[in-house]
Amino acid sequence: MTPTHIVTWTVCLSLFSLLMRSVWLSQGRDRGWIVVCVSILLAIVATYRLAPAWLGWVAGGLWLMLVAIPLLGMKQVMTWVAQERFQTARSLARILGWLHPADGWPDVASILHALTLAQRGQDGEAATLLRQHSASRHALASIAPALLYSSSSRWQRLRQWLGNIPTATLHQSPWLMLYSLRSLGETQDVLTLVHEFERLQPFLERHGSPSQINHARLLVLAFTGQVEAVQALFHRGLVQDASNGQAFWLATAQFAAGNDAIAQATLKAIAQPSPALAHAVRWRLAHPPAIGLPVAAAHPELLQQMMLDLQHEHDYGLRLTSAHRASPMTAMLIALNLLAFGVEIWAGGSQNLGVLYRLGALVPQDVMAGAWWRLLSAMFLHYGWMHLAMNMLGLMILGAFVEARLGLWRYGIAYLLTGAGSMGCVTLVAWLNDTPPQIAVGASGAIMGLIGIIAAMLLYGWHYEKSRLAGKRLRLVLVVIGLQVAFDLSTPGISVVGHFSGLVLGFCLGLILGRSPQVQAPPMPYVP
Repeated sequence: MTPTHIVTWTVCLSLFSLLMRSVWLSQGRDRGWIVVCVSILLAIVATYRLAPAWLGWVAGGLWLMLVAIPLLGMKQVMTWVAQERFQTARSLARILGWLHPADGWPDVASILHALTLAQRGQDGEAATLLRQHSASRHALASIAPALLYSSSSRWQRLRQWLGNIPTATLHQSPWLMLYSLRSLGETQDVLTLVHEFERLQPFLERHGSPSQINHARLLVLAFTGQVEAVQALFHRGLVQDASNGQAFWLATAQFAAGNDAIAQATLKAIAQPSPALAHAVRWRLAHPPAIGLPVAAAHPELLQQMMLDLQHEHDYGLRLTSAHRASPMTAMLIALNLLAFGVEIWAGGSQNLGVLYRLGALVPQDVMAGAWWRLLSAMFLHYGWMHLAMNMLGLMILGAFVEARLGLWRYGIAYLLTGAGSMGCVTLVAWLNDTPPQIAVGASGAIMGLIGIIAAMLLYGWHYEKSRLAGKRLRLVLVVIGLQVAFDLSTPGISVVGHFSGLVLGFCLGLILGRSPQVQAPPMPYVP
C-alpha cells in the first residue's frame, strides 16, 4: 500500500461521485463540474501511461486545486449568504470565479455586490446590477430578490414575488421553499405555513440538504410555539446557528407560545448582533408573531411525525454534531496509537519488521504458541505514517459517532473486541492454511468493526423503527463497504481476512449493543 495508490484511489472515487451527482442529481445543470471531473480523470490516465512516478502528485494536486478548494469555498460562500454577510462572501467569490469559471460562478461576486448595496439602502443601483445577471446560471441569481426582500423585512412583498414564481421552479429550489415558509410565518399566516410545509416536504427531502430540511422544521416549530422542541434542535446540533441566532429563534417560539415578556427579554439580551440580525430583532420586537399553539393543537399528527423525523435524524443521520465531538474514548484511542507510533520511530523505524515484532506485532505462529497478548498489542502498531494516518482518520470520524450512540465504555469494549477478534481470525486462517510466518499490524480490523456496528444500528432503525433515513444511510454504508472490498482486493499487503472479520464482528456486536434503550436519546418534546 503506497501513498500514490491511496491518493489515486481516493481522488478517482471522489471524482466519480461528483460526476454522478452532476449528471443525475442536478440533471446536467452543473456542466462545469462535469468538465472538471472528466478532465482530471483524463489527466490521471495520461500521467499513469507517460509518467507514473508523478501520478500521485498530479492526481492530488489537480483534485485539491480544482475540486476540494472550490467546493469548500462555495459552501462557505453560501453559509455567509444565509447569514446575510454579503460583503464578506463577495471577497471569496471573486477567487472562486477564477478557480471555477463555470456554472455561473463568475457572476456571483457581482450579485453579492448588488446585495451589499441593497443592505446600504442603495436599492436602485442594486436592482440595476441584479437585472444584468438575471440570466445567470448560478442559483444565487434566482434567489437574489428573495434575499433583498428578507434582509429588509418586506415579507408581504416577498410573498407576492414568490406567488409569481413557477411552481416547478419553486419545488426545485430549497432556498425559495425556505423563504416561502418563513414569509408565511412572518406575516402571521401560521396555518398556511403548516399546510405549505406538508406540501413542500417531499420536494425539500428530494432537493435540499439535511440542514435545509431541519431549518424548515425549525420555522414550523418556532412559529407554532414549540419552545422545548426548538431548544432540542439547537442542543442536539440538528440546526447549526450562532448563539445569537439561536436566541432569536427561541424568542420567536416564546412569542408564538404567548410568553411575550420572556421573548422580549431574550431579544434585548442579544449582545453585539450583526447588522442583519439587529434589523431582524427590531422587526421581531415591532411585529411579534401570532400565537401558534392553537395551530399546533389542530395538527398533532404533523408535529408527532416531525418529532419522530428529527429523532431519526439525530440517531441515524451519521452527522457529527456538537454532542459527537466530545468523544474522550476516541481521543484516548487515537493518543495511544500515536504514542505507539512514536515508540516505533524511537526504536528504529515504523517500517522495520524487527522493531514491529519486538513491540508486539501479530505473528500467527507466536500467538498459537501462547503469545495471546499480541492480539491486542498489534492493534496499536502501524506500518508507516500513511497506514497510521488512514486509520486515525477513520477512527476520528466513525469513532465519534459510535461513541455518542453506545456510550464511552461500551464503545471502548466494542473497539477492543473487534480489533482483537479480527487479529484472532487472521491467526486462525493462517493456522488452518499453514501459511509461512507473516507480520500483521494496524487498527484496520477495529475500524471495519465500527463500520459493522453502524450498519447494524441502521438495519435496526430501518427494520424495527421504520426509519426511512436509516434505510437511506444503510444503503450508503453498503456502498462504502463495497468500495472498501474493491480497494482491499486491488491493493497488495492488505489483510482482507482482518478487514472482513472485523466488519462481521462489529455487525454482530452492533445488533446486540444497538438495541439497548440506553443508547437512545430522549424523545423530541412538543406541546399539543
